[in-house]
Amino acid sequence: MPVLKNISPLGDLQIPQLRVFVKAGEDFEVPDDVAGRPPSGVEGEDGYDLGEGLLAQTSNFALVKPVVSKASKSDEKGDA
Repeated sequence: MPVLKNISPLGDLQIPQLRVFVKAGEDFEVPDDVAGRPPSGVEGEDGYDLGEGLLAQTSNFALVKPVVSKASKSDEKGDA
């Protein structure tokens, strides 16, 4: 599961999907579907993607540790 950090200027936040409160500056694990994906592209241009989930809220959450797939782990070891 990805690890996110609460970087919100508002401090502690409630995350209803997880039924938890996350303290300011706290790292926490979330399922992939809750983490979502960050915005991509150039804002205001065609093809801009707002993202989804918590990672779409760039002023509140930052990705600390992405999910490493099993394929990626074996590639790092040279087993692939």
